[in-house]
Amino acid sequence: MQNVYKTHYFSQNFLEGDEVPHFQVQIHSAENPRMLRELQSNLIGQLVVVPGIITNASRTAIRASRVTV
Repeated sequence: MQNVYKTHYFSQNFLEGDEVPHFQVQIHSAENPRMLRELQSNLIGQLVVVPGIITNASRTAIRASRVTV
């Protein structure tokens, strides 16, 4: 997020040694949130809103769950 801030929102006088302030991002949605237990197979491929706090994030890993030869 700090790279996005530097690129788009930091002042035009940004110098290479300047520090970007620390900040948090909150995302709000008008969509009705669903609890994890309510998620079912009919929602695959759809964007759903799940309430909660993100404590860690990593890149997604795509792997086969079933292989038939």
